[in-house]
Amino acid sequence: MKKVILALKNTTFLSYKGVMICLLSFFWGCSGSGNSEFEQLADSLKREYGIQLDSQIQRILVLTEEDCPSCNRYFAKAVIKYVDDPHSIIIANASGSRVDITALIQAEKAVNNVYVARTYNKQNSFVNKTKVIYLEHNKIDTVVTINARELERQFKYIFEN
Repeated sequence: MKKVILALKNTTFLSYKGVMICLLSFFWGCSGSGNSEFEQLADSLKREYGIQLDSQIQRILVLTEEDCPSCNRYFAKAVIKYVDDPHSIIIANASGSRVDITALIQAEKAVNNVYVARTYNKQNSFVNKTKVIYLEHNKIDTVVTINARELERQFKYIFEN
């Protein structure tokens, strides 16, 4: 650090200004696109499902057919309790070949918070695994991705919150 300061002392104001612009450009370029993860989630859901997130939504429950089949079957049955919940959105990113989504397809016709993709979209990282995304104050608070090793603890957290 001392060498940098000494080097800056020996430069003219114009070259000092150039060094500062380079440093600021470097840090600004590394800071990302400027969109928060929540904004990316909101844009993705609006584009793919027509979902408009608002401050009342507290959780997004995502069901897929990836990874643990028995976990997904249990999750599919358990999310039914959130069908009429105005603070929840349920997304079934599944074809129905490995997990029964019949109840969600029926619910999609009757309520406004259930969305069934019917074809698996693995490109969208927000909906490519079975998970619950908890939202608070237009920010992603917690993401619980379902996996077999921690299943009991995860379901306990999900269905108590």
